[in-house]
Amino acid sequence: MKKILIVFSMIVFAFACKDEINLPDYSYDDPLDNDTLAPVINVHHPVLDSTYSGLSQIPIKVDFSDDYGIKEINFQLAPNVSAPIMNFVKGINSKTFLLDTFYPVPSTDSIEYTVLVTASDSLNRVTTLNYNFTSKD
Repeated sequence: MKKILIVFSMIVFAFACKDEINLPDYSYDDPLDNDTLAPVINVHHPVLDSTYSGLSQIPIKVDFSDDYGIKEINFQLAPNVSAPIMNFVKGINSKTFLLDTFYPVPSTDSIEYTVLVTASDSLNRVTTLNYNFTSKD
């Protein structure tokens, strides 16, 4: 009877030591796996292929967004004449960013501008827009 009790106790002890409830979870859910889309760029101003007449300043308004997080944005505006280039680069750690500023029109002549807008996210997915617009008196 003692032998049966000892064997029974050893079996109970063996199963009691198996701790499936408190085993560590070795699975790793990388938060970057949630980053499924490239950044979105929504340009309000200057508008693609538009003409801005009689303005001393051109409005610049661009919304950037990403499902996980924007890493860096770049907005470049270059006139086709000898005038200052606007180059705005910013490192960001946010899901959204609004660029809202103005560019002074360098002259009253008709000027064509080239705009290059880029945004990159945490996994280096990049969205790029490249377009032109014009200003004139």
